[in-house]
Amino acid sequence: MFSGAANVTGGSVIVNPNSPHYDALHDAIRSRYDSVSCFPKDTSVLRANSMNLGERVKRADASTLDLMKVFTDHNAVVRVIHPSRVPESRNYERHRRRDGGYGNVFSLVFRNRGTAEHFYDNLDICKGASFGTNFTIAIPFVQLTAYDGDERENIDQLGLPKHIIRIFVGLESPDRIHAKMEAALGEVETFELSAGSEF
Repeated sequence: MFSGAANVTGGSVIVNPNSPHYDALHDAIRSRYDSVSCFPKDTSVLRANSMNLGERVKRADASTLDLMKVFTDHNAVVRVIHPSRVPESRNYERHRRRDGGYGNVFSLVFRNRGTAEHFYDNLDICKGASFGTNFTIAIPFVQLTAYDGDERENIDQLGLPKHIIRIFVGLESPDRIHAKMEAALGEVETFELSAGSEF
């Protein structure tokens, strides 16, 4: 969300000097990235795009907390994963800034593959990874990272849910995002009544 316009990308690493791991991390980073450069025009665009970052983050955080309610009690969704929810919240709260939010990313674990696919296919939002956009995007990230047999086996061994869709919530009107999610869930409900929904 830092860039906001998805027209430039960049990154940084900040190592807490108070961390007991500071020296090891700092040395490892410095040895691997001896010199780092950024093109001046990229830096200018990043700076301009990030001027209202705080406001955008707060809006997206609020929309995310509200949007997750749509899925909380839906019978097609087994779990909603987000730092504001147990069990994730226990660890997150220890590190969250006093007035910080929980982020604009959450994941939906669906009951089965067919339901997850049907939700994703009927969700009328952009699909793909989020690289600093201000609009809502969905991605079946576990499936995209494990498309061959060995990687799928690792997913099973790690206990990662396969029927999962990650949502990056953007700055659109919350009502608009809600309507799109509810429409996709409506299609899922119809699909689940059909014979092909249990795979």
